[in-house]
Amino acid sequence: MANFFRLLIASLVLIIIVPQNPTENILLRTLSETGVFPNYSEARKFLDRLLWILIAFFLIITFFTGLF
Repeated sequence: MANFFRLLIASLVLIIIVPQNPTENILLRTLSETGVFPNYSEARKFLDRLLWILIAFFLIITFFTGLF
């Protein structure tokens, strides 16, 4: 079960990281255009926080599954 969560979180991290480049970020633009966030910078902050939270969860799950 833990391996499934590791795979899921790793996939989400890759989905967030891959489309990022300095000139255009498709995921961030799409997230900004949904109207959920008041402006582009709020959408960017949300995406950055989400990425770091997912990375932290991945590391925590990896650590605990390595103990058993």
